[in-house]
Amino acid sequence: MSNGSGPAALLRLRDFRHAWVAGALAGVMRWLEVPVIGLWVFQTTGSPLQVSLVLLLRMLPNFMFGVFAGAIADRFNRKRILIGALSTLALVFVGLGLLAAGGSLTIWQVASGVFISGCFWSMDFPVRRNLLGEIAGLPRLGAAMGLDAVTTNATRMAGPVVGGILFELYGIEGAYFLGAALFATSALLILTVRYQQPAGGGGELRILANIVDGLRFVRSSPTIQSVLLVTLAMNVFALPYQTMVPVIGGSSLDLSASGVGMLFAAEGLGALISALAITWLVQPRHYMRLYLGGSVVCSTMVLLFALSEVFELALPLLLVSGLGFAAFGSMQGTLIFACPPPRYRRRVSGVLAVSIGTAPLGTLHLGLLAEYLGASTAVAIAQVESLLALALIAFLFPRLWTGEGARALERELADGASAEA
Repeated sequence: MSNGSGPAALLRLRDFRHAWVAGALAGVMRWLEVPVIGLWVFQTTGSPLQVSLVLLLRMLPNFMFGVFAGAIADRFNRKRILIGALSTLALVFVGLGLLAAGGSLTIWQVASGVFISGCFWSMDFPVRRNLLGEIAGLPRLGAAMGLDAVTTNATRMAGPVVGGILFELYGIEGAYFLGAALFATSALLILTVRYQQPAGGGGELRILANIVDGLRFVRSSPTIQSVLLVTLAMNVFALPYQTMVPVIGGSSLDLSASGVGMLFAAEGLGALISALAITWLVQPRHYMRLYLGGSVVCSTMVLLFALSEVFELALPLLLVSGLGFAAFGSMQGTLIFACPPPRYRRRVSGVLAVSIGTAPLGTLHLGLLAEYLGASTAVAIAQVESLLALALIAFLFPRLWTGEGARALERELADGASAEA
């Protein structure tokens, strides 16, 4: 990787740097919120199903609005969308923090805040990550997405630790007030970014036509189909386990809030290590195998975590699962951005958001299993389902792991770079 196309060169670009820092600050709250909300709901209700139902609302907007977010991102300025969304979240979190400090916070209010937060994160791929990619340019796309993955996983490690400590010291209101400050600062940083909507944005708002157009392209691209199917398998079966970590940590492992935060942070540390390696070492010929292999590693380690009974074993298992999660997450974003021609990019990103948005189905499935079988057993069953689904996808789409698939992907990337030039 040349000096002109690496992460250091990107960070010298003021606009990229400000957008990147804004995403990092918001990301701290993204990963802080899940363990804190999960702990608060479990302590308040004692029900794994209630935990799943509240956290399900955080994922629901991806399914409800994901495709529309991609189509709308073609019409409206992404910078303005981000500023408005971040400012709204800051105000919502101030209100929830005040309610918690006054002792009048209720489950439905927490659930409402979770849903609003989910609406923001449903725009992450079609708006924020596309904005980063557009600022970086296609020649530096791999470095930009890798750096964003590194940042995401660093906040994935830091957020739960900070959240656990805040929850123990100040209760849920401490997390809400911190979130308000982080979102407000992110909005101010995005405000300073010089950004012009690329050609093809603006004009008539044709949401339905854009959705159909994006789906038509997906049907024509086996590469994109395989990426989306792996995304479905991971979000329906594998990744909902995160909603049960507060339950497993608080009941099966008998941990405090900071101990639960350390479980989340262990996965974040593994993901950070993996993302750093991907950013500096991975070439396009590795993308597909890394995407599938990372998914398999993540599910396998979470299965073993569910079967573990001591904190000292659970911690390294989640760390290794983070290695796989980062490979899955960073390659997912890279493949979805790089493979489609520019005119389809944001529309396909919207389809990806809907695929990610199927997670509520898995969360509900997991919550029901946990209510009757226990959280650990439920997570183990879901990971077995994930591994079976991934095996079937690998059989149907051998391009995910064969050399022929790697060569085909390199050709697609070269064609995309020529078209953009």
